[in-house]
Parts: sequence; C-alpha cells; structure tokens
Amino acid sequence: MTLRRHPLDTISLHVLIYPADGKEPYITRMEFNQAGAKHPFGLYTTAVDLRSTYGKSLKQGIRRQLLTVENQPDKELEGDYCIYFNIDWKLPLNLAMARIAGINPKHPGTRPTWRGDVVVVKEKEWPEPVIWTEVGANHMDWINVRKGAKELIDRFIPRWYKSKDWERLVDFERDSERLLRNMSDPRASLIEATLGSRPTPEFFERKKQFIDKLVERSRSSMPRGGLGY
Repeated sequence: MTLRRHPLDTISLHVLIYPADGKEPYITRMEFNQAGAKHPFGLYTTAVDLRSTYGKSLKQGIRRQLLTVENQPDKELEGDYCIYFNIDWKLPLNLAMARIAGINPKHPGTRPTWRGDVVVVKEKEWPEPVIWTEVGANHMDWINVRKGAKELIDRFIPRWYKSKDWERLVDFERDSERLLRNMSDPRASLIEATLGSRPTPEFFERKKQFIDKLVERSRSSMPRGGLGY
C-alpha cells in the first residue's frame, strides 16, 4: 500500500472553532504535528497544535470528547470527530458554547463549563502498513472538517452538557479539586505515610494527569457521543 504521507508529517487541515468571544463558529486551518501531541490528551504521534489556543492552560485543563456521526444524507459528514476543550477557570467562559447549551453566561453555576476556544477535528484510524516510531503512540489519520459538520455539532452540544458523561466530568473535577486544595484529605495522609513527606499540589496534578491519560487510553470505556439522525 502506498501511503499519502508519513504519519509524523506536519500537516495543515480544516478544523471547526467555537470561539470563546461568542462569535459564530467557523472553519479555519490549523497545524497537526508532533508538538501538538505533547499534553495529557495527546494520545497519538501527532495531534492538532493547541499551544497558542490554550497557552499555560493546555496541560492544566484540556479535555476531549469523541463523537461518532452516522446515517447522514451527506456521507462525507459521517465519521469520528474529536472535540478538544478546556475547563481551566483561568480562561474565559466560551460564550458560543454557552449560548448553544443554554447556559446563562452571567450565572453559569458551579458545574465545569467550556473555557477558551473549542476545537473540533475529524479523525480515522491510520491505514496499514503501520510505520513504527520511537514515540510510542498510535498514528492517527486526520481529515478536513467540512462546513456541514457545524450543524451536527450544534445539535450534540446541549445533549452533551446534560449527559451522564458531563456529570462524570463534574464529579471527577470536584474530587480532584478537593484533593489538590484540601491537604487534610485522608488520602493525602495515606500518601504521606507512603512517601515519607507531605505531598504538594504539584504531586496531585501530575497524578491527576497520569490517571487522565490512562483513562483516555482505555478506548472501550472512553465516553463517546453519537449522532445517527
């Protein structure tokens, strides 16, 4: 089989952006490269480069949600989409997502909400033959997001926000915040007894990122939305 490109090549593809400033979502080009995969949710040898999108919040609050689209009149819109988003409170509330999800931006509540821009990419499994690298991750064949995908994602967002997947995210963040900020937590004392010293917030953050990555690598248990209208 002749491959179109090497899996580690830097490429530029169309992605769908839901801007934090509340303007209408739009299609633009972003780079996919090896540097873009160097964060807790960069599970492949390359990924969309979100360094300038999230800055210092890239490793702190980045998350992702998979969405499978099926049974569409336009077959080019079907496939797997990956929604990259951030929940770091240092970033501004995403007004575009809030509007679509029905969130009052003046009173968003205590649940985690989308912060900063939301970036939607399209993916499919890398075709054989596999090119082995020293990176130690799977290849992904990234695809251009078409304009018609916006309507599909718009329909998914309110369901996503009200779903059990989002509730699990809320519970996880609540527990993590308590571990990170409340050093009197019994689990902190247990770790102290094991390590011989009191754990720092940085320790919990590294542990949290490690657990996040393990969960994401378990594709069978990964939260995945679906649209099959």
